Amino acid sequence: LLHFVVRTIYRRNPRLFALGVVPELAEASKIPLPEVEGDLNKLNQAIKEARAMATAVLADPSAASGSFAKVVPPFLDDAERTFKHLEILSKETGTLLLDTLVFFGYTEAKAKSTTNDAFFGALAKFMDDFTALWKIEEATQ
Repeated sequence: LLHFVVRTIYRRNPRLFALGVVPELAEASKIPLPEVEGDLNKLNQAIKEARAMATAVLADPSAASGSFAKVVPPFLDDAERTFKHLEILSKETGTLLLDTLVFFGYTEAKAKSTTNDAFFGALAKFMDDFTALWKIEEATQ
């Protein structure tokens, strides 16, 4: 079947093959999403602790007027905004991975239990096989 797909695509639109291999596949497979989620949780906790310490320091009237009061609260506000953005991106990544797995024929239950390492490994193998067949097709033209 893959031979047929490669041959059909090659004949209809050979420019698609100029895209080449996606080098990020190997790197993407090395980053377990649960580990990223754990790191995000630790980062969130660290930001909360920093906010609590800053609030305690700023409760002292002598610190409330110094450079600490001018620098730290805006820094923490920025850290919280940036964290929320990272959290949104992480959730979107998980959703996209799940949607992609379902698109490739996984049941939703199997997709939820599939690691990104397994998915990207299978995708890399597919891409390697596809590229090898493309080169064969190109050589016969």
